[in-house]
Amino acid sequence: MVLKIYSKKKKIKVYWICTVIEKSKNSDVKSLVEIDYKLRESFSKIKIGSIHGKMRAEDKRKIISDFRRNQIQILISTTIVEVGLDIPDANLMVIENPERLGLSQLHQLRGRVGRNSNQESFCILLYSSSINKAARFRLNMFKKNLEGLQIARKDLSIRGPGENLGIKQKGHPSFKIANLKRDAQLFCQVKDVARCISKKDGNLSERIIKRWKIK
Repeated sequence: MVLKIYSKKKKIKVYWICTVIEKSKNSDVKSLVEIDYKLRESFSKIKIGSIHGKMRAEDKRKIISDFRRNQIQILISTTIVEVGLDIPDANLMVIENPERLGLSQLHQLRGRVGRNSNQESFCILLYSSSINKAARFRLNMFKKNLEGLQIARKDLSIRGPGENLGIKQKGHPSFKIANLKRDAQLFCQVKDVARCISKKDGNLSERIIKRWKIK
């Protein structure tokens, strides 16, 4: 339906993004294999290609080259195209199950279209009406914000920065007082004060650490 409406007005060059390659029995997530089959069945006259991270490097290069040279009109892909791909005449992006992606990743994907200022471009999100409130809120933030910096700030506030000393890449650190978003402007000052204390009195710095260490 998306393509039928859009193709009546102008020439299209489409990224169609899927978050998984193959469908799982216990999931309603649209897979690349499933979408590839449906699009080829519905649009037999449109040249379609697909790409994902498990393909050989030379095969991926060939697909991208064909897409760039208009040998392919619809490129069905996983999120591997989110950065480093500049194809100015790509003018439509469709993202399946966007609720599974973070704000920054969605913004990177959206940046693959609209690279030609003289060409109108669109990014369409396809998701179920049953997604939870958190996902709906995140997608609404994505819809309302076009600037990368604003998107990054929203993403940080929602997902959290993860651990400074650890392996977690998301979540909010359990500091007793500090708030990374609120106190960002103090970080450099705190670093200088800590360095000064450590130089003057090593024992004092150890006592401060023990006092504020979270048990």
